[in-house]
Amino acid sequence: MRASEVLRAVRRSAGLTQQALAERAGTTQSAIAAYESGAKQPSVATLDRLVGAAGLRVEWRLAAVPTPLERAVDGVGAALARGDESEMVRYLAELVVDLDRLPPEEVRTIIGAEPDPVGDQRGDALIAGVVEWVAHRAGVPAPSWTRGPERFLDHWWFVTPYRSLHPSALVESPAELANRGVFLHQSSLESV
Repeated sequence: MRASEVLRAVRRSAGLTQQALAERAGTTQSAIAAYESGAKQPSVATLDRLVGAAGLRVEWRLAAVPTPLERAVDGVGAALARGDESEMVRYLAELVVDLDRLPPEEVRTIIGAEPDPVGDQRGDALIAGVVEWVAHRAGVPAPSWTRGPERFLDHWWFVTPYRSLHPSALVESPAELANRGVFLHQSSLESV
């Protein structure tokens, strides 16, 4: 979360106006506005002082940065649960772009560990197919987890809701997806 977002959320949760927070923190309303808009970045000490003036404190912790695959899996699961196919495809296209920028050995490392299931077999099959397709593009072997039976569908799934696009999806889906029963135009995975 950005400092501007933290400060705005803290101020609002405390029920304070920018002026009221400024008075409590011994600064000006215009400084608060600049921090909240992102026009100025507060130092760690300043952010701590401003948050303290709202009755809270900042606690810092280190957290692992998710890999591109982990971000995609989380995004696909959430988008699929909402029924938002376009958002789901966007997460996968971002994964493809991220992995296409990396050397093959880094791609192999990132895709090697099996991700958690997304809670819907369609999403699990889709992710496995995209990972296998990216692996082939990078010239590395597809990880064994992509071949698990839970990564294949019993019934075809056309990711697009537009029936008029189904015939072209049959032809233009990467083989790694089609053999799982997932049909999605390859071009959808190559642009964000």
